[in-house]
This record gives sequence, structure tokens and C-alpha cells, in this order.
Amino acid sequence: MEMKNKIKIDTESIIRMKLRYIGFAKSLVFLLDEFKNNGFVYISDLANFLKVTNTRAGQILKDFQRLGLVYRKQVSSLVVEWHGVKNSDNYVMEKYLPEAIKTLKKAGLWEE
Repeated sequence: MEMKNKIKIDTESIIRMKLRYIGFAKSLVFLLDEFKNNGFVYISDLANFLKVTNTRAGQILKDFQRLGLVYRKQVSSLVVEWHGVKNSDNYVMEKYLPEAIKTLKKAGLWEE
């Protein structure tokens, strides 16, 4: 048996690992806030917040999609809305919020 087959990879551990990165933590907090206030987010909203290109913001959202935290909704041929995945009434990413805030506090990027 090859060693790579012995490694267990689950989504939960990947999310927790990524939460140690400032960009991922910032994105999670922003997306959760936007989902609670507006119900959806556009790529350009995330790009403006993070001060990155729309292409990079799209890559970030696709990463969140692969992790099962968001899904995309094609509104028209040119417009795509991104929505947070929910378990009953709560967004799935809410359980990771404390860890994201901890990362941002550690970096001095969170104001009480």
C-alpha cells in the first residue's frame, strides 16, 4: 500500500487549516456578514473588500464552493450570485467564525 493512500483528508480539517491564513479568515467573515445582510454576494463585492482582482475573488469563491461553504446561482447569462450554504436556519460557515476572528486578532486586524 502506498503511503499517500494512508493519509485521511476531510473537509473539516482542510477548512480549519485554511482558517490560519489571514486572507481566508477575512473572506469568511466578509462573506458571512454579506450573506446575513443581503443573502448573496457578487464576485466584485469580495474583490473590492480584499482589494484583489475579480479573477482572484472568483478563485477564492470557487475554493469556498469546493469546501461546501457557498454555492453559485446563475441569475442571467452575465450575472452570478454567490450564496452561503445553510444547515436548517444557520450558515455552515458560522461554526468557523470564532476561529477566523482568532486569526484576525492574532494578526492585529480585528477591532473589538
